[in-house]
Amino acid sequence: AYGGSREVMPALDQLASEARVFLNSYTQSSHTNYATVVPLSSHYPLRSATMYSYPKNPTYPRVLIYDLLKALGYRTAIFSSSNENWSGMNNYLETGNLDRFIHAANSKKPTYLMAGDAGFAAWARDSNHAGSLDDRTTVDEALEWLDGLGNDPFFVALNFQNSHLPYPTPPDFPRRFEPAKLDFTIRFAHFPKDKVEIVKDVYADSLAYVDSQIQRFIQHLKLKNKWDNTLVIITGDHGQAFYEHGFASHASAIFDEVMRVPLIIRAPGLKAGRENRLAQHVDIAPSITGLLGLPNHPSFQGIDLFATPENPGRAAYMVAQTPDAYQYGIVRAGFKLIFDER
Repeated sequence: AYGGSREVMPALDQLASEARVFLNSYTQSSHTNYATVVPLSSHYPLRSATMYSYPKNPTYPRVLIYDLLKALGYRTAIFSSSNENWSGMNNYLETGNLDRFIHAANSKKPTYLMAGDAGFAAWARDSNHAGSLDDRTTVDEALEWLDGLGNDPFFVALNFQNSHLPYPTPPDFPRRFEPAKLDFTIRFAHFPKDKVEIVKDVYADSLAYVDSQIQRFIQHLKLKNKWDNTLVIITGDHGQAFYEHGFASHASAIFDEVMRVPLIIRAPGLKAGRENRLAQHVDIAPSITGLLGLPNHPSFQGIDLFATPENPGRAAYMVAQTPDAYQYGIVRAGFKLIFDER
């Protein structure tokens, strides 16, 4: 759907063929703890001059999309393969309006540590926290919850992790791209530069596995006669770098290989097509309310992509605050400015 030369995610390509595909879409941050909350809150993530962790019971106002929908009778849930305790993301997400919030730290299912992500692995060991769930497990939990809803309207956010470094796939999943065995190690921000194409193949298999779980979820919605009145949005919290600008992985510099992400929106009655207009993660929640025929919430900082005329002068804003990068960026009118504190 985005111009790849081989079929890696057939379920996503099929979804894109009946959806609005935004070709110029940006995440707000290069790292998960800042990026993943933005589509739900429509708030830009910059809150501090230094690396920020969300405190318990944040005192600043925040209204997430499920807070609005809960008030309208929707059942609400988040199912995440990630450990949402990382950097206090759970503190931000727990507003009191989630009927179910399952993630790696509170699930009773087995988790794994991403050995290649040394920073997260050290945090998990030192703080006695869980690693990540396999995405198959996360979909299992979500489908079980859906089956208990009857005909109630629902909002569910799914966060997949198998396409995160070091790109693990279960032994029983067929590998179409990577070699049977690697003679090197994929670490969070490093692998041999002469192995880039092989690492991209490993990444492709992990994406194919994520795609298979997306397909399971879609098929279940169809089986339960929920597909025809369900809005589905697919995006990524960030991309992956393969030394295009001298670094690997993410949570680093805010170049486009990390910051430009897919945004695919499928809704009943929404005409399929491709759009080149600037879109960003803050636009997701306002676009949901617009598609549902609801007024925009005054706290949202993004726009409804389907009701707001395209503005060539509009800017996308982005930030990275990690040990690897302190950068702020603006994309506007075909140009990009990156300011590096260091």
